[in-house]
Amino acid sequence: MKQFVETPAGRMLVFALGLALAGGGAATLAGPAASIWLLAFGFPIAIALCVVALALAAEASWFYAVRAAVTLPFLLLLYVLLLGVVAGSTPVGWALLVTGGGALALGIRPRVDEPELHPAAQHH
Repeated sequence: MKQFVETPAGRMLVFALGLALAGGGAATLAGPAASIWLLAFGFPIAIALCVVALALAAEASWFYAVRAAVTLPFLLLLYVLLLGVVAGSTPVGWALLVTGGGALALGIRPRVDEPELHPAAQHH
């Protein structure tokens, strides 16, 4: 069975979380007016992508979908509280931005199939 992160729903969920992390990091680094715009557009898009990913995962990976549906609202609340505490902190903003960028890269990376190895064909 494929790992959940390798499925389209898992990749969309990772992309959405990366978007929220990168948007929060950028909002922490930006000024007060720009941070409101970044949060106002970044979080609703990330939440919409999470909802679509959960709908896609509900049939094939229902365990992960239920676990994410229960966990994500609490994590989002804690994340927004964290952003309020660290607002204006440059090191934390860069850490969130880099972490979000890594998650975005993980979500959009091309899928690489591993080649099948046939032991008899290798030894001619």
